Amino acid sequence: MGETGRFPRARHNEAMRAEEVIATHVNTDFDAFASLLAARCLYPGSTAVLPSVLNRNVREFARLHADELRCVEPARLELDAIKRLVVVETVQASRLGALEPVALDPAVEKVVFDHHAAELPDWVRPENAVLSSDGALATTLVGILAEREIAVSPLEATVFALGIHEDTGSLTYASATRRDAEALAWCLRHGARQEVLATFTSRTAGRSRCSWRWTAASSASFAAARPTSTRARRRLHSAAAAIRRRPPRSFAAA
Repeated sequence: MGETGRFPRARHNEAMRAEEVIATHVNTDFDAFASLLAARCLYPGSTAVLPSVLNRNVREFARLHADELRCVEPARLELDAIKRLVVVETVQASRLGALEPVALDPAVEKVVFDHHAAELPDWVRPENAVLSSDGALATTLVGILAEREIAVSPLEATVFALGIHEDTGSLTYASATRRDAEALAWCLRHGARQEVLATFTSRTAGRSRCSWRWTAASSASFAAARPTSTRARRRLHSAAAAIRRRPPRSFAAA
């Protein structure tokens, strides 16, 4: 069995109409998965669409928690009903699978969150893009949730923590930052399940020959670290108009 697999079939396969959709790239890893769920918290009433092809560990997790996760397969969506598309962890429309034509449709409003992009493609308006230099995009979104004191479930906090672990090599990669460490501590304070983290981070670590377990005592509180650059802060504030909520100014030690 390869590293990727198909998302478990939903119980209900009837078509559904959703005006606001959260999307991420195919071959979804835990940071993309975490960012998908975090963005859904920022957009109440939105629909999180999990691609049909997922990394193996994400597929296993999604299968175990399908009822609580409440994600939708792209095949169920009526694409012409979508009015706003929120894309996380990619700016490449070709990586969105069935949602690529929605991303390229000029009539659809697009908002993008990413931490990889050097340049934005034509379908993304700069004022609707939030770009960061955090080690994990989940860190960026957790920062917004913390600032706005948005409640999350223990399962969501667990997925956020798994995303940060995976994209930072459990904080061992050179790209990992203090913000990533603080975000992990925030996830633990909000109920991230240690036994689940131990199970799924060990699977990820086995592929990279590193294993490290985070504990709450390992970090100071998730405190007031501002977005990473003036440019990032400006984009974060601009994108807040699309989010229709008060723009974040700093992390809150909630």
